[in-house]
Amino acid sequence: MSADDKLLIERALQIVPVIRESRDFGERQRRLAPSVLAALHDARLFRMMIPRDVDGLQADPTTSMAVVETIAAADGAAGWNLMIGMAYGIWASRLPLDAARTIYGAANAVVAGALRPTGRLRGVEGGFIANGRWTFASRIGHSDWWLGGCVVHEGDAPKKTAAGGPDVRLVFFPAADGTLIDT
Repeated sequence: MSADDKLLIERALQIVPVIRESRDFGERQRRLAPSVLAALHDARLFRMMIPRDVDGLQADPTTSMAVVETIAAADGAAGWNLMIGMAYGIWASRLPLDAARTIYGAANAVVAGALRPTGRLRGVEGGFIANGRWTFASRIGHSDWWLGGCVVHEGDAPKKTAAGGPDVRLVFFPAADGTLIDT
């Protein structure tokens, strides 16, 4: 285990008392306590899967899971929120660098959303317009950027790929451009 790996696990262990003190808040409010969220951001744990060239930690999966396990042992909900928040950081490695820096560039940037393609995407001059309703998006209330799976439409019909299936895309958009419906 490298020194960087050990440092991430040490950071997680330092957060455990903050998490334990805030478990009741999380149960009552259905979200992470501000103190827990701040501690996770301060330790940069949400940035474990973000590439270094986007100011991420680019931690290896084994270390990342050990960190999540440490947090989850203190509180399962905190571990779940960390796992989802850091795992969506991997998308930064699949985006053009400029887009990745726009979405993940802020120190506290975390993306949340739903991959299932329930949205509709239609081409317009210069890009696309997406709309839809996506369900089950853990930790969405703590995120500045959202993502949603969409099926590309041409008119009223789904666009087909060369293989004959629907053309599916993942769209990222600022949370301010969406509406959170608490279900």
